[in-house]
Amino acid sequence: MKNADKPAYPVSHLEAKWQPGLTKREEFIKAAMQGLCANPEYQGLADSIKIDAIAIADATLAEMERDQ
Repeated sequence: MKNADKPAYPVSHLEAKWQPGLTKREEFIKAAMQGLCANPEYQGLADSIKIDAIAIADATLAEMERDQ
């Protein structure tokens, strides 16, 4: 399993009776989207926010993989 596909907040399967939640990639995308939405220059640019947030998250994860 790639690092990006691992759960962001893993829980032991013995403790949880539900899915582990968002993946690391999804959490990174969420954080990037929050930052971009706070930028007044991105107001009303939903497609740009989506594309840029995914690019930021994927670049961060790629850099993390390279450092390991």
